[in-house]
Amino acid sequence: MEEDPSTARQDKESTNLQNLSLAISVSEKSKELLAGAKELENYLSQKLQSTVRVDLLHHPSTLKQAKEGTFDLVFLGPEYLSEFLLHTQSEVLLASRRGETSLARSIWLCRKDRNYKDVEELRGKAVSLATRSSLHGYLFPVWDLAKRKKIGPTSSLSDFFSLTVIDRSDLAAVDKLLKGEVEAAAVNEEILAGTLLSETRKDMLKVIQHQGPYTDKLLCIRKGISTTDRKFIRLALLNLNKERPELSNQIFKGDLLDSENLGYLKTVFEALDSERSIKP
Repeated sequence: MEEDPSTARQDKESTNLQNLSLAISVSEKSKELLAGAKELENYLSQKLQSTVRVDLLHHPSTLKQAKEGTFDLVFLGPEYLSEFLLHTQSEVLLASRRGETSLARSIWLCRKDRNYKDVEELRGKAVSLATRSSLHGYLFPVWDLAKRKKIGPTSSLSDFFSLTVIDRSDLAAVDKLLKGEVEAAAVNEEILAGTLLSETRKDMLKVIQHQGPYTDKLLCIRKGISTTDRKFIRLALLNLNKERPELSNQIFKGDLLDSENLGYLKTVFEALDSERSIKP
């Protein structure tokens, strides 16, 4: 008996979804990125035999709309991942990685004229952490303190530090440090490599300790998507590495890899579980 072509396509590479929406969190929408998003739409639509929409959204918009359940897939960085996973019906499907050297570390900073060598020396001091949605500037420093049993179900950040300021960004946390309002700040180490701080301001800082390194960006999927559809979506995205590596690098900043094969991703979920158990 002759095989039905539509059934054959479905068995090989297509999903049962008529429409699929993917949000990419970006800091800016360049012409190159917009063109890449359109190419990705065409690639995935052909692979999955579905109508795929790819939207580039500025970071805050991505988080807001994702929490409202607007998208099937969301690609975002560590600064928003913790809040996203805590407040949406989503889970990690794939991870993006450029190589081990691309993984950022979480760091505690102090002013260069201070002699702190370990976060435990900050007991009873005022500190600043980045936004609660930040992995490197909030979640991992908190997890590190919990592992040291300095905070936990019966001991909060405020019990360990004299003052804990939760800021809106890494830059805001460093600003308070440089102004002398706090003794230390927990941030992503990339702030020392980027252009947000002048070289003069960088020279006023020193690293007390590192945590990590930790994962790059993650691609999350809505839990309501079936196991079968998830399989086809995953395969189509992984094929992008071989068939269109330049497009994968442009949109996802590296190869997409199965999250279960990246051992360091385990720390993300351990940290999330730990944060939930700490005294408010």
